[in-house]
Amino acid sequence: MFFGYFGVNVVVLHINIVIIVLLLDDRREGFMIIGDRIKTERINKGLSQDALGKLLGVSKVSVCGYELGTRTPSLDTLIKIINILNLDPNYLLGRDISVVSDNDENYSVSISKEDIEIIEELKKYPVLYNKIITSTKRTIELISRKISN
Repeated sequence: MFFGYFGVNVVVLHINIVIIVLLLDDRREGFMIIGDRIKTERINKGLSQDALGKLLGVSKVSVCGYELGTRTPSLDTLIKIINILNLDPNYLLGRDISVVSDNDENYSVSISKEDIEIIEELKKYPVLYNKIITSTKRTIELISRKISN
């Protein structure tokens, strides 16, 4: 699926894998998309955590940790997960929807369905949405402090 004849796809895959590993390590931000997507795809393929663990050569506890974001798979294990579950690295990263800027046809970015869902929900609260638009960092910090208390 990912390995091209000229190695270009291999390079892209490895860059995406490195980004995935960095994101898995970023537990301070509560990054859960990768673990959730591993779990979802494992279930869609009809695999138990134990069965996936056996295919990966790791324990059920390790698979559970990957899904919960409490354990980081090695690069080799992550590549095996992608291959066994037939995942697109962009999907695993949460970059599964392409968004193109209205102002510049040459610019596009991919974001997750979850991010779009957050934006759609946020737009239902125009006052909050406008505060975030006009003072993003300050408003997010206030919300974060309020949630932490």
